[in-house]
Amino acid sequence: MVLLPFIYTYLTALNPLVYFNVIIWFYFSSFLIFPTSFLIDDKKYKIPLSLLISIVAIFLIYGMKSSIFMTTAMSAIMDNGSMWLPKVDFGDIYKTLTSFEEYKLKLGILTELDTLNLSIRGGKGVDTGAGFTNFFRIIECVGILIIPIYVISNSKKNQ
Repeated sequence: MVLLPFIYTYLTALNPLVYFNVIIWFYFSSFLIFPTSFLIDDKKYKIPLSLLISIVAIFLIYGMKSSIFMTTAMSAIMDNGSMWLPKVDFGDIYKTLTSFEEYKLKLGILTELDTLNLSIRGGKGVDTGAGFTNFFRIIECVGILIIPIYVISNSKKNQ
């Protein structure tokens, strides 16, 4: 369960193309139905279990995102380097996920400082700001909650 959110988090942090991140997001959300289908055969419990798995996945994703952002930003500041290649410290990720105070602090820093930059055809990038970026994060979370339910509901109609 932890591996799939980590792969999703790292791929979206590594990828500079926002449009490709939407495709990664859609497929990740669709893959969240597999744990549900392996654990339960009864149709009436699949949707609540899917919601629970999605909530845990969102918790893991944003804990990992905030930890990777902090590690990468600190490395870029200390080494005067780039923030393009995300740096991963598994010990820091573990501490972030197990300490609510650290999770809350790093998530606050992520939502305030990490903003979406868009550029058209390699031109100068435009910083969209924290409000606009966080709006997309809300859409991402809602999608992670809804897409597995949609896929499960569609599979009921086909059977």
